[in-house]
This record gives sequence, structure tokens and C-alpha cells, in this order.
Amino acid sequence: MSFKLRNHIKTNPYVTTLVYRNQKVIYFKVGRTASTMITKYVGRNYEEVSLPYFHSISRDTNDTNEILEKLKDGDAKKYFKFTVVRNPFARVVAAWKAYNRKRKVTDDFDSFILDKGVGHLRYEDGSFTNDHWFPQHYYAFYENGVQFVDYIGKYENLKSVNKNLIENISECTSNMTISNLDAKPNYKEMFKKKSVKKKFCDIYRKDLELFDYEF
Repeated sequence: MSFKLRNHIKTNPYVTTLVYRNQKVIYFKVGRTASTMITKYVGRNYEEVSLPYFHSISRDTNDTNEILEKLKDGDAKKYFKFTVVRNPFARVVAAWKAYNRKRKVTDDFDSFILDKGVGHLRYEDGSFTNDHWFPQHYYAFYENGVQFVDYIGKYENLKSVNKNLIENISECTSNMTISNLDAKPNYKEMFKKKSVKKKFCDIYRKDLELFDYEF
């Protein structure tokens, strides 16, 4: 009896995991990838089984934990598992701008990347301060590089995502309303300093390689 997927979710609490039991779907929800819109499109009848970060969608928190505890790999194979990712540079710039407007991160983007502590990309111990810039490969791959999702869509091509979800999820029979997305940030202007770009590439190297993104 194997619980590899369950253990991966428990080890990485930022990996928000939504289970649609009726539709046999598991959505690994990456922040800043139109995830709120995608969640509503797939359906409203879901349970958040990842360790609580913001809140538990289920009315019964104990029930959600029970679902996660009993999630055997054999059972997970019966579900259509997917995630949607985004260019790491564009995603982090969009997230930084959104949180900067809320005064929750430093005003200096260079410092946000290079330095550590509250209001920055990472804490002093190197862990990430928020799920909106948590590396995306954790939502699709195990530490050993083995992919555990059935489909990886891209924010830059939501029409393709829409088509794939219609083909694999019974309740998704109409086109996704693609609206209120982040305007494409001119992220290259934010990485003028070589030291900032190098540090970023070092931190997000797996995302860039596994999802075939570049500067």
C-alpha cells in the first residue's frame, strides 16, 4: 500500500490540492495562474485536502484531513489530476506587484529576490514566504523528477487548457470565460541587474527546465 502522493502533499503545505470526488478530478492549484477562475470552471463541489494554509473549504475540517490520510496512490490513479503553470518570471513579478499594493512585501523588487525575511521571497532559513511564489514543480513532480499529474496546462495558452478540461471532465462542457487575468507584466525590466536574474534562475531552475520556460 503506497501513499507517495499523500505524503508529498503533506510535506509541501503550499501545494493547495482540491478534490472533486463526484467528477474524479484532483486539481493542484498554483497561485497566480488564473487558479480562481479554473477552480470555479471545474465546479464548486470540491474539498481542499491539503494542509490548511488559508482555510479549509470543507465544512468539516476533520473530514478533509481524513480524505487526505486515506488517499492511497492506487485510488489517486482513478482521478484525472492536473495543474496549470506560468512563466516563473512573469508569475513572480505579478505576485510581487499584487502583494506590494497590499503593503505586504518590500517596495524594492531587487531586495525581494536577493534578501531574506518577512516581506521577501524567502525566510532566513530559505523556505518560501507565500504560495504565490512557491516553485511550481512541486504541484506536478515528486522530488525525484517523476511526474504525478496527468496534464500540465499553461497560463499562456488557456484555450488549450479549456479544451483539455472539456475532454477529460464531464461537467466542463462549455468554454471557459477567460477574463480578469493579469496584464502581461513587462518582467524583463524587473531583472536588469544580473545578480537578481542569476539568483532567480538558481532558485527556480527546476521550474524553468521542467516546464520549458526561458527569460
